[in-house]
Amino acid sequence: MNKAILINFGSGDLNSGFPRVTVQLWVAGSSRPQQFVGSLPAAPILAKLYKHWQSIYTHICSRSINAKELRKAAKAEFVYEDDELEIESEGITNISQVSFDEVCQNLKQNLNAWLNEPNFFSIEARVTF
Repeated sequence: MNKAILINFGSGDLNSGFPRVTVQLWVAGSSRPQQFVGSLPAAPILAKLYKHWQSIYTHICSRSINAKELRKAAKAEFVYEDDELEIESEGITNISQVSFDEVCQNLKQNLNAWLNEPNFFSIEARVTF
């Protein structure tokens, strides 16, 4: 039996909270979903953690793309005449897979703790799988 869950956070944001969160459980063969309403508190730490995760993820992806481009460029014959070294004064300068994994784990733990808030977790208890 196929099932799907739709979560509508309504108005709000991570800094002010979500006063009305609607969860719908859709079951294959049923024309109407089960619907539950709850709320989620403010969680500004999640916004900060997400931005940090996104920044590192973007950097890792661009580093991977740049490495591929450098390998392609090394195969091509050309003369590079710009001998200036440019250093960005801001932003991420060093990333390891371990630090990225730690950020991922921290974001996951905080997200799960937020979703386990009593006014939202009570919905999970009522949703039957």
